[in-house]
Amino acid sequence: MLLLCGHAGAVAAVGPHVHDAAVECFYVVEGSYRITVSGADHEITPGGFALVPRGAPHQFEVTGGQEGRTVVVFAPAGFESVFRKMPEISGTPGEPGPLWQRLDPAAPLAGNGRLGRIWGGTDSRR
Repeated sequence: MLLLCGHAGAVAAVGPHVHDAAVECFYVVEGSYRITVSGADHEITPGGFALVPRGAPHQFEVTGGQEGRTVVVFAPAGFESVFRKMPEISGTPGEPGPLWQRLDPAAPLAGNGRLGRIWGGTDSRR
């Protein structure tokens, strides 16, 4: 298991992607988030929780105009490599980095049929 404390700016967002090798859980500490899992939107406020099953397309954005803080759990562990590459993935605020751009978010199905595959653990693309 990998446990992270996350901090996101007032306009932060992560586009659609999939984790084939891990379950991801969000617990919101501060701010509000819209987390979309398998096409269903969930408005999560402090004290709220969202679970993203393995293989479920998901994305999130900070809403409400203020910064957000979360506790995020990945199970099993092994996703740490993604966070080591985060500057390459995220780029500058509001712009995708070079790795994220390679995901081809404009294509409804990218790579081997998954929209926006994120690397880490035993996910197949790095």
